[in-house]
Amino acid sequence: MKKIILILSLIIGFSGISFGSHIPGGTITYQCTGTPNQYIISMTMFVKCPTTLGTTQNFGFTISNTCGLVNPAMPAMTLVSTGQVDVTQTCATQTSNCPPNTGGVQGVLMYKYEGIITFPAACNSWSICFDLCCRDQSSNMNGGQGNSLGMCTTINSVTQPCGGSPVTTGSPIPFVCNGQNVTYCLGATDPDGDSLYYSMVAPLNGTTPMTTMPPYTIQSPLTGFVLNQQTGCMTFNQPTIGNFVVAILISSYDANGNLTGTVVHDYQIIVTACSNTPPIPPLGGVVIQPGGGAFSTGPNSIEICEGASACFDMTFSDVNAANILTLDPNTTNVAANLPGAVVTTTGTNPITVTVCWTVPPGAPSQINVTVSVLDGACPIQGSASQPLIINVIGSTVAPPDTTICGTQTAQLSANGGSVFNWLAIAGPPIVVGTNFSCNPCANPIASPTVTTTYEVTSNLTGGCNNKDTVTVFVVPDFNSNV
Repeated sequence: MKKIILILSLIIGFSGISFGSHIPGGTITYQCTGTPNQYIISMTMFVKCPTTLGTTQNFGFTISNTCGLVNPAMPAMTLVSTGQVDVTQTCATQTSNCPPNTGGVQGVLMYKYEGIITFPAACNSWSICFDLCCRDQSSNMNGGQGNSLGMCTTINSVTQPCGGSPVTTGSPIPFVCNGQNVTYCLGATDPDGDSLYYSMVAPLNGTTPMTTMPPYTIQSPLTGFVLNQQTGCMTFNQPTIGNFVVAILISSYDANGNLTGTVVHDYQIIVTACSNTPPIPPLGGVVIQPGGGAFSTGPNSIEICEGASACFDMTFSDVNAANILTLDPNTTNVAANLPGAVVTTTGTNPITVTVCWTVPPGAPSQINVTVSVLDGACPIQGSASQPLIINVIGSTVAPPDTTICGTQTAQLSANGGSVFNWLAIAGPPIVVGTNFSCNPCANPIASPTVTTTYEVTSNLTGGCNNKDTVTVFVVPDFNSNV
């Protein structure tokens, strides 16, 4: 018996992991080193205090692929220089029970491990999975602390030979009050400018999908839960306290719509008994200041040309008049995603956050930005976030040339801007209501009687090409004699 105990002690000691850990979540991300097929693998783990983790993690990983290649060994994962980080969402005067503290509110520590792996060749897909016991007790999943934490990440290195995965900047383990309307954003960003799509998936107990306790479902793990699949923001109002497991699959797609990789963000939302009402996100969404080169395409999205400049405002408020709102530097990812942007704030409640930015050459075609504020309430701060999707447009584009017969019509369209003026540069002039359905507009119907070339000019400014042409060829009608 003593030998068995000694062996177990050695295993646990070398791993640096406490198997009594209460693990509320984690994720695996990757970034190419610049050498194809070589990646820095990052694993982020969270533990409930006073539990702690060690400085290395070298077991629990499984590597597989769909190409019949030899799977490399997983390298030893080493704790990054920042060490353990207390990510408990407390106010400035409140302490958590995380080391070196011995008392305070329930706290959470974040650990980030890294290692470099080299695959033998490119493949769609490489899969890296991790399994460790034990999850924290949850209020919406069956199995409780008998479940282990399983998480997987995929890399499509044929589609994207040397890329990186999205990473999240939202509060790692959000603490919220019961009975309050909550908006929480993951704040994910992709280093390659890939488009991101968010979807709910079942958390894993090892490799087995976990099941929910009624009335919760995988798609609705909290009461009133709604996920915006384009922004990664979610809303809910949970009336009861507890720990609620949420797993979100973040899929990255390149400019051609090809899947480049996936990451699962597995975490808990901790609902506590408190009365603080969180701040209210901007009721009107993002407001673009006049005179800039950006155009609104929705409350959470804008279009802007490469080389253009624009300023946009987001105004947050709080029904608690005494609360002072401040920008959350940990969740707000403007500096990381909009290089050179200037962020200023006006007021404290309400607070207006203004972002001014000039799009640099070669900017990604889509950029996801999150701006968040904190209300300073004790012991647990309330927060609110505003997502923004920025679509960078290179030029105004008309459809390909087309051919019509006799009295047929041609459906035209234009993208890249919000106002489109059409001009016939070869052929009869445009007469709205006679040979053209509308002007200015984005989707006119043309009915020329002879071959005509149209030029469309948009209101894009800056470095964009704001003109394009399309020719409608008109050929004689014909009769088919059989």
